Amino acid sequence: MDENVILSLTRAGIATATFRKLEPEKKELIYKNALKEFATDIFDRVSLDKIAASAGVSKGSLLQYFTHKENLLNFISEIFLSEYERVWDNYFVREHPIRARDRVAAYLVTRFDSWEKERLEFAFYMKMQYENSIDVSRKFRERILALRHRHILGMIERGIKTGEIRGDAEPDAIAFLIQSLSRNMEIAYQMSLLTGRGKFNIKETADKLTLLIFDGISG
Repeated sequence: MDENVILSLTRAGIATATFRKLEPEKKELIYKNALKEFATDIFDRVSLDKIAASAGVSKGSLLQYFTHKENLLNFISEIFLSEYERVWDNYFVREHPIRARDRVAAYLVTRFDSWEKERLEFAFYMKMQYENSIDVSRKFRERILALRHRHILGMIERGIKTGEIRGDAEPDAIAFLIQSLSRNMEIAYQMSLLTGRGKFNIKETADKLTLLIFDGISG
């Protein structure tokens, strides 16, 4: 957990100085248990009593750390986004497939591979994307979409420079298309988890979609 993020949340009045002074292990315990509750139910039904009990603190202490439930969700959201950005910025620093089409497909597959390992984080992400309607969720969606757009745009612009993508293609429009397809893949993936009708074939779907897209934009 990035202490610089916690400091900024303290300055913004989302977390209190009392929370900031807690040991890192205690902060992590509160984060994980609050994440679980917000990932498995909508905002109005999330119980602060349950979060406090599972984190080993009193409800009074929890309110002393965050003052009200929306601040707690803000805290969870900001820590999640900070870690998400760190992980994916590091991903794009490392080696990638040579062809632009393969880079996009690998990105999509790697994203779903990470959700496979982090089911709780995926549940929270989906809840914030599609079920919670409060202002915190809107800001969360905007931040996630902006971050992904930046990453996808980088792959597209690199493909244009190398001649793999047509020079007259509009990078923003292509990035928007890939992001839209990606979000539909997420819904299909979640439905496969909820219904148990068979595992969603991530790699096959990513390969087919990127092939269709690049057939139209290849240089």
